[in-house]
Amino acid sequence: MSLAGSCHCGAAGWHMNTTPDSALQCNCTVCRRYAPLWAYGDAGTNVTLFGDTAFYQPGEGLEFHRCAHCGCLVCWRAIDPGEQGFHRVGINLRLAEPKQIAQLRLDYFDGLTHWVKNESTGKIVADIL
Repeated sequence: MSLAGSCHCGAAGWHMNTTPDSALQCNCTVCRRYAPLWAYGDAGTNVTLFGDTAFYQPGEGLEFHRCAHCGCLVCWRAIDPGEQGFHRVGINLRLAEPKQIAQLRLDYFDGLTHWVKNESTGKIVADIL
């Protein structure tokens, strides 16, 4: 199954040609402000990004891309390509239709204090929508 998501105005978004195993909720200093649900892939392989975006680069490794028109957070993108030559991306699953992601397992990442992933919260995305 594939997934698609777009910003509020429809000018930017993503397509993912696979279904993620889970959605990740993070509380790092950026994510606690944006409140995304992340799924991961590689731009140019299983994820296609589209539209006019502006980005914020909080450090040396990532850019957070938002729609240049309505401001919705679309994804984060690694600045440097990985060993295979593709840029790692985290797509914001909140841009998908809720029914497409409702049954995904919800994982939690403590990016604020411990930088540790809790593999399962015992919840699904529908529990927080």
